[in-house]
Amino acid sequence: MRIASLTLKTFKRFTDLTIAEVPASAKLVLLVGSNGSGKSSVFDAFNLLSGSMGENAPYHRKVPAEQISLEATFHNGGKLAWRDGGLHPSGPSKLQFLGRSSLRVVPEIQRVSDAARQIEHNQDRPPFFTHEDRRFFADVAQFTNQIDRALREPTFAGRQADTLAIFRRYIAPFNDALRRIFGESPATTIQIKNFDNSDPHRPIQLFFAKGRSTVPFDILSHGEKQIVILLMNFAVRRERYEDAIFFIDEMDLHLNTALQKSVMREIVEQWIPDNAQLWTATHALGFIEYADESEHGVIIDFNDLDYDLPQRLVPAPRRHLDVFEIAVPRDSLSRLFSGRKVIACEGNDGALYNAACDDSSRLFVPAGNAEQVFAMVQANPNLWGIRDRDFFLQTEIDLLRKLYPQYRILPFYSIENLLFHPDNIASLNVPGFDAAAWSEAIRAAKDARPLRDVKYARGRIRELRSVPEFQKTHAWDAEPKEIYAAYEAADFDTFYPVVPMKEMPRTFLESFKLSSGDLAKAPWMIQRLKEITS
Repeated sequence: MRIASLTLKTFKRFTDLTIAEVPASAKLVLLVGSNGSGKSSVFDAFNLLSGSMGENAPYHRKVPAEQISLEATFHNGGKLAWRDGGLHPSGPSKLQFLGRSSLRVVPEIQRVSDAARQIEHNQDRPPFFTHEDRRFFADVAQFTNQIDRALREPTFAGRQADTLAIFRRYIAPFNDALRRIFGESPATTIQIKNFDNSDPHRPIQLFFAKGRSTVPFDILSHGEKQIVILLMNFAVRRERYEDAIFFIDEMDLHLNTALQKSVMREIVEQWIPDNAQLWTATHALGFIEYADESEHGVIIDFNDLDYDLPQRLVPAPRRHLDVFEIAVPRDSLSRLFSGRKVIACEGNDGALYNAACDDSSRLFVPAGNAEQVFAMVQANPNLWGIRDRDFFLQTEIDLLRKLYPQYRILPFYSIENLLFHPDNIASLNVPGFDAAAWSEAIRAAKDARPLRDVKYARGRIRELRSVPEFQKTHAWDAEPKEIYAAYEAADFDTFYPVVPMKEMPRTFLESFKLSSGDLAKAPWMIQRLKEITS
């Protein structure tokens, strides 16, 4: 179940709010905005639509004398409305909302009774999203009960318990998730090691391995507790989240930026079922980055709304700077990057370019694909950009340099051509490496792979289709004979600029065990990048 649109009328602070055009692909809907911008109102609406609570007029109504109206439409054709004080479903009937408030990080575990019933009937939900969420206590009780039952049942039947199967079902998924979030190093990650529920008069205690120590839940940091609490909820209740809208207010509490991104990736890609959807509100840079980059995510910007006027919100465009400003104000960015040349680049190339910088004068920032890099350079004359050469002609590169002095096109087909250039590897003084033999291996590989569809690939280059000087000549529509001629040449310096090195076999280099990170830091690469971006 995934939401296509949501409407709130005379609800909380909104007179008339519509969130529309949420694509069916959106597994994550991220609500961003300043404090008090109305994000949490969406979750209170979900709480009413869940049918697990009734309307509280002073809390829910913007105008006490006026009825509220809520409606959610789903991509499966269903609709669910709240009006006249009750629910009105239509279409497919299996509709469920399950959510958590932002007040959920507890200092210590407390005892609960009948955890299974609370979980089954959602009885441990907070009544409002300003109230404390105490579901963790039932989650811990159920988690330990499941392990106890799995061990106890075969024992009383005279059979040997399959401890490996129990570990794989209950413990391994939890610890694997912690490693993916915190990293593989024992110094940084935590792993659940044991629990103690032997005294019925005392709360259950969870114990975690951290470095060489074993520590109870109570003395974990707030950030570590936050992650344990979130993961435990999914580990215990995951089957309930099938075909559901799951919503969490401010998942980012107490998490640094790197952990924010890791946590969001883990939950969306590993724990939210494919037929479900997660809505969450945030100001956090790591969450915004993930939602902006992920094919699963969309961002809804709540900032600067007039609550008394009808508002229609749709997903923000990718790389839309306004949504990032929620996390990092532009004034702060200006001060942070003062004196540095900020260069937009394609996809994951930023990490390699930054590794090749041996000074602090340049900063490469990922901007999606090459089309997005060019769009950003066009929109901001103070921003630099760099992209792969792909199948540009040299005359086209020269013209773009005149039109956009801050825009750079690599001298080779892609960044891989820089990294795996024989001269670059040679500059690392790798024992046994033969630059001439590697050059010959590249020539043999390209001769075995004739170029195809160059004209089609050029037709997809934004610059050739959008820059007026190229539109006049229809450069993208001409047969690129000089590219074919260069590719078929025997001379290395002639063919190498147009060889797609990312597609070429590199078995010749396997014995040298060279990573892209090592090659990015090679002296030749560092010097070439300085020349390209000067």
